[in-house]
Formats: sequence, C-alpha cells, structure tokens
Amino acid sequence: MYLTLIRPIMLYAVSAWETANKTDRAHLDVLQNKILTTIMNIPWFVRNVQIQNDLQIKSMHEQILIISCNFFESL
Repeated sequence: MYLTLIRPIMLYAVSAWETANKTDRAHLDVLQNKILTTIMNIPWFVRNVQIQNDLQIKSMHEQILIISCNFFESL
C-alpha cells in the first residue's frame, strides 16, 4: 500500500527536492517513518533504521538522491 499509493505522491517532482535544505528533507524521512509505523502497527520503541531494513525500504533521502541522479544523467 505504501509503495504503490503514498510514496509516489511524496516523490512527485523529486528533482526539486534535491536543492532543498537538510531540514526539509528530514521532514520527509520523519513523515515516511510515521506512515510506516502506523500502517505496519510497529511499536514506538523500534528504531527507524531497523524498520527500513526489515521492510527493505530506502530512506526518503536515499530515494531522492537516486531519482535526482537518474534525472540529471538523462539530461
């Protein structure tokens, strides 16, 4: 559900996010972590890195870098 419905909306026009500051990009990571813990009903004490590893989901920052690099290489 997350990968097909929510994440594409969050990554819309992601090449513009590459120029955003670290704080704004961190807000996307926080939002992703909150959504994942809610959807998967994960307890509050589980670390975000563990959640991402268990679900095999990259952080928003990593995903932004990958998509932005692919976009700028295609120009």
